[in-house]
Amino acid sequence: KEMEKQEILEKSIVAVKSWKEKKEEQEKVASEKEKEAKEKLKQNELAVREWEKKKLVMLKEQNDAKCKKIEEEKLKKEMEKQEILEKSIVAVKSWKEKKEEQEKVASEKEKEAKEKLKQ
Repeated sequence: KEMEKQEILEKSIVAVKSWKEKKEEQEKVASEKEKEAKEKLKQNELAVREWEKKKLVMLKEQNDAKCKKIEEEKLKKEMEKQEILEKSIVAVKSWKEKKEEQEKVASEKEKEAKEKLKQ
């Protein structure tokens, strides 16, 4: 029975280590995605500013209602892209917080398993 208990505890330690490695890899990927999203957001903000400047110049040159509508649609799409990127950053942060909580719990369980193994 003691051998079985020890074997179970050793397997649980291995499983926790494997889970931690997978979690670290997921966190790495999530971090990269967050960086990409932030970079895209920054580029999008610059594009929106640039577009607004171009829009003002164009509207001054041509006070054409059709032109205005097209430009506003393009700006609206840029703003929607920005909103999606902002939401994805929030989602990644939320996911990271959940993963950290899971890691904390897993670490505590690993400590408990090691303590039981010592006993």
